[in-house]
Amino acid sequence: MKRYQRIRRFVLVGWCIGLSCFVSGCANSPLRDSFVLGWLPERGDDIADLQRYGPIPAQEIVQLKKLAEAASQASLEVQQRLSADLLERVQNEADTEVRAAVVEALASCNTALAMQGLREAAADAETDVRIAACEALGRRGDADSVSLMAQVLGSDTDMDVRLAAARSLAGIDSPTALRALGTALDDQSPALQYRVIQSLRSVSPHDYGGDLGAWRQFAQGGTPPVPETPVFAQRFRRWF
Repeated sequence: MKRYQRIRRFVLVGWCIGLSCFVSGCANSPLRDSFVLGWLPERGDDIADLQRYGPIPAQEIVQLKKLAEAASQASLEVQQRLSADLLERVQNEADTEVRAAVVEALASCNTALAMQGLREAAADAETDVRIAACEALGRRGDADSVSLMAQVLGSDTDMDVRLAAARSLAGIDSPTALRALGTALDDQSPALQYRVIQSLRSVSPHDYGGDLGAWRQFAQGGTPPVPETPVFAQRFRRWF
C-alpha cells in the first residue's frame, strides 16, 4: 500500500505539471512554475525523502486544489483521463484529508467517471469525505448531483453530512431539491430545520420566517399566503 501511495503521488505531480502547461500553453508560464515550486520541500524537509516517498499529504492537498482549477479549463478528453486517475485515488487513498481533496478535484471534471467517484465518496466511511462530496455535488448542480444530494440529506446517519447536503441544495430551484428539503423539515433537529429553511429561502419569492408549515407547503409546490410584516418591523427597517 505504501508503494502504491508513492506511485499515485508522483502521478499527481505529472498531472499538475502537464495540466498547467496545457492551460497556459507556455513552457515557462507562472502557472507551471507554481506547480513545480509547490512540490519543493518546506524548510527542514529532507530532499532525499521527498524524492523517494513523494510529497507529504499537506503538499498534495495544495496541489490538488491547483489541479482542480486547471482541470476546469481543460478539454473533455483531458478531463476524462484525469477523472479515471482521481476515481482510483478515491478508491485507494488512505489519508482522509487527501481523499477529501481528491473529491473536490473531481467536481471540476464534467465526466461520468467523476460522477461515479462522487457517488462513492458520498458513501465513504469518513464523515469529512462525505461532506466534501456534498460540497462538490453542490458546485456541479446538475440533475444527477441534485438527486444524490437529496438522497444523502434523507438517509445519511451523520448530522454534519446532512447539514452539508442541505446547504449544498441552496439556490437549486428544482422539484427534487425542494421535495428533499421539505421532507427534512420533519426532522426534530432545530439545526437541520434552520439550515433547510435557509436553503428554501434562497429560492423562495417570499420569506415565511420560522413557519414550518408554510415552508413545507412551499417545498411541495404550494403557494402559502404571504405573511404580513408587523408594523414595528416595518418601522425598524426604515430606521436602520
